[in-house]
Order: sequence, then C-alpha cells, then structure tokens
Amino acid sequence: KGFTELTHYPVANKLTLFAGTGAEVSDAFPAVTPFSGEGQESISRFANLNPVLRVSGGTSGSGLASAAGFIYSISPQLDLRALYGNVNANLPQRAADIDPGVSGTPLGSGVFSGSAVISTQLTFKPTKSIDIGLNYANSYHEINILGTGLTSSDIGSSFSSGAMAGVRLGTPVKLNSFGGTVNFRFSPKVALAGYGAAMFVDDSSPDPAVNASTTFTSWMVGLHFNDLIKQGNNAGLIFGQPLYRTSASGSATLADAGVSRAMPYHVEGYYRFRVNDNVSITPGAIVLFNPEGNSNNQTTAVGVLRTTFTF
Repeated sequence: KGFTELTHYPVANKLTLFAGTGAEVSDAFPAVTPFSGEGQESISRFANLNPVLRVSGGTSGSGLASAAGFIYSISPQLDLRALYGNVNANLPQRAADIDPGVSGTPLGSGVFSGSAVISTQLTFKPTKSIDIGLNYANSYHEINILGTGLTSSDIGSSFSSGAMAGVRLGTPVKLNSFGGTVNFRFSPKVALAGYGAAMFVDDSSPDPAVNASTTFTSWMVGLHFNDLIKQGNNAGLIFGQPLYRTSASGSATLADAGVSRAMPYHVEGYYRFRVNDNVSITPGAIVLFNPEGNSNNQTTAVGVLRTTFTF
C-alpha cells in the first residue's frame, strides 16, 4: 500500500517527509507480504497485513485524523520509516460527557492528546529473493480497545471484553506492539510469506485499583502464486492464528464469563482472475475454527466472489 492519503516531500538525498489527513497507519509502510493488494489479493483483513500495521487507537475504519513522519533510506536495501498519528486531531477540545463518566469524545481530542500512535518499520532486502519488515508501535487509546479492526476486542462494550477482559470500556490503555513480516520468493511465480505479531496491553487509568495488563499474539503463513494458469492471474493459500489473548494479570481476565477458550485458526484460499486491465474477479473461501477464540462458536465457512474495478 502506498501513500494513498499521505503527501510526501523529499528534503534530502536520503530523507523524505510525509504528512496527511484521513490516513491509515499502513499508508506509510511497505506491506512486504504479497497478499496485500487494494482489493486485488487476499479476501480477508487477517491475511492482508501484519496486525501491528493496523494499530491506531481508533475504532475500525476511523483511521487517523492527522499523521506525519519520515522515510530515511539508509541504503538501497534498507530503510527506516516512522509515523506519528492522532485519531481526533480535528477536534480541538473534549465534548461534555454524554452521561456521568461517559465521554462525549471517547477517543479523545487534540493533536497531542487523546488516542494516538507512534509507529515504525525497518524494511530490508538481504537478498533479491527475500524482503523483511520489522515493526514497532507505541499507542495510547482513550478507551479499552485494540484499535486494529480485526476482533471484537477492538470495540468492546460494557458487556464484552474490549482489549482487556474484566476492565471497563472507559479505561484508557497503552499498547506496545511488535511484528515481523517475511516474503521469500522461490521463483518469480511462487513465494512463501508470513508474519508474527505480539501486542502488550497495559491499563493507563489514574485509578491504582485497576492495574491490568494482557497480551495478544497472531501469526500467518501462506503460499502466493503469480501468473497461475494464465498471465495476470494470482492465487493464495493462507493459514494462521488470528489475534488471541494469551495472558492476563491484575484486574484483567483471560476471557469473559461463559467463554470456552480455544486457539482460533483461519484458513483461506483465493484465485484472482484478471478479465482485462480494468476488471478482475476473485472467488475465494475462508474457514474459521473457534472464532474469536471461543470453542462455543461454531466453525464458520464463508464463500466470497469479489469483483474489482480499476481506473
């Protein structure tokens, strides 16, 4: 994904600055994985990007109100990128509470207050056939959410887990998120790619009685095929573990009452057929085992037929 919402400004031989509004964190960084493709590759958000690239502090789809950062090209094989983004920079001040203790601006306000993220990526190519991306994100979320758009923990409610089960939705949290993505091309037509991610969540509440923390992990591995059967047609086979709560301490709990914890798994396959330069059709299927990490949830299979128009 490129700078779809960010404008960049070369200021030196090796240094480029960028800034913009209405952006996603992932707009600033190379995806590395071949399954990312703006409606042209994987049919799920899970396979599309490392979840660390999605951490913003906002709810799913809200993105960043403003973002700025830099790209430093250390060498043709190595570059470092960093971004600071704020979810509600366009709101100058907090709104009055809707109800006592319920903020009218639950994600905060202002450029340097409220929900925000500092995200970095080191991208390097040790050989012509290997691409590697290493990510770190430090984020503050005004409410108890992950801010990735990938699980129910992103939003939460007074009756569901949020980023930390057992902790109120209105509790602010801090995240330290680490991720790595690798793409190894066996040949011009076949690649093995995957990622791993870990998110460490701590409460940021002024109430000393809360003292909560929890950890989420996720991983994915898949095979990607270029020009399969016909030139311009791509396909993917993907397997992995969606975000899953692996530990909890203090006021946080591993799961809400009634949840039967079990490792979730995601299986996906798709084939993109290029009709012409402007139209592609992608049939695919997804199977989810223990959705949301709960064995009480039935195994779910979803068929997809996507049509993408490019102009």
